Amino acid sequence: MGDKKIFIRNDNLLTKKGYVMKNYRIKNQVLFCILVAALMMIAMPAGAVNGSISIAYRGSGGYYIGDTIIFDGQNSFGNVTLIRISGPDLPPGGVPIYDLNGDAGTGSVIPGETAGSWKFAWYTSTIQGIEKLQTARYTLTVFDKTIPDKTATTSILLKKPEFYVVAIPSVAGQGDYVQLTGSIEKGVTSAHFDITDESGNRVHSYDTSVSSSGYFNKGFHIDMPPGVYHITMSSPSVRTTYRSYLTVEPKKSPAGIPETTIPVSQAPEPDAARPVSPEDSFPSMATGGTGSLLVTSSPLGATLYLDSTIAGQTPLELAPVSSGSHLVEIKAPGYLAYSVQVQVDAGEAKEINAVLLKPSASTPVAPLTIVCGILVSFALVVLAIRRRTP
Repeated sequence: MGDKKIFIRNDNLLTKKGYVMKNYRIKNQVLFCILVAALMMIAMPAGAVNGSISIAYRGSGGYYIGDTIIFDGQNSFGNVTLIRISGPDLPPGGVPIYDLNGDAGTGSVIPGETAGSWKFAWYTSTIQGIEKLQTARYTLTVFDKTIPDKTATTSILLKKPEFYVVAIPSVAGQGDYVQLTGSIEKGVTSAHFDITDESGNRVHSYDTSVSSSGYFNKGFHIDMPPGVYHITMSSPSVRTTYRSYLTVEPKKSPAGIPETTIPVSQAPEPDAARPVSPEDSFPSMATGGTGSLLVTSSPLGATLYLDSTIAGQTPLELAPVSSGSHLVEIKAPGYLAYSVQVQVDAGEAKEINAVLLKPSASTPVAPLTIVCGILVSFALVVLAIRRRTP
């Protein structure tokens, strides 16, 4: 009987141990499932790394060196997008588009990126090392800062004009320092500038020397009344002339309020509440004469702005339009805004066909998300090991 009782007690003990082991296995299985779920949570946002990056230019794809070129695109890989340029006389790996003397393979940061979308205005007249550019096709590459092998490219044709001049900045206040910079044909030793008001009255004349590469720079302080001024460049060695413009704003008081000044020319201000009709003549930094603009978009029915004034809905023909430089903006709900600076010449009928892009639905991955996921997984592994230890 004693042996039988001992056998029964041992059987109960084994049964109890078996229950404990079974319960322990269940707990381990639960921990394993939690660990797998945590890894899946990490993999899901990390999978967003397989996103997209793109770049597109606004306009015809052919520009003069000195123009402002608009680019936009998407980047769902990260929060910082960079852009570089490559082409003739530039390193194969590209250089920052604002510093052609910069390190190969690096880029300029595109500012103002939001929700995976970016838009960038490239002021080619302010490039360091601009003398390296020539009439040729160049490749623009955008890439993500954290994953630089994720890239997208486009190409544009840059043309080196015989000569040009731009004011930097082109909009300045009284007393500000402005630089006239540009290029002229090689072999020319000097350039002459006449600054005239809207009535054609000359207010200043300057002369400057030209470098052996054809580039020049002339600085001066603004002492003219507010208004729009034309800059006409000429040279004894060049038969033609080139015109640019400079806008002088009223001088501001320390409180930030414009002081009362007499403008160069007074024109009646348009009614801000009234949309501009196609019959109106659209002002600009005019060079004389008028042209027209035919604007279409995809999708149709987008709101068209000309020089920040509502002009109507696409498709729309605007005429007459003063010759000169105009800012064209096209906006539609659910799409990224389209913006381009166009040059209208006298007697010219310019067409713009805009394709509006939808914003990316992808959400950039925050590095903190991945770090937190790894820490949680590590904690679960440590907990599982401790429970296994007798």
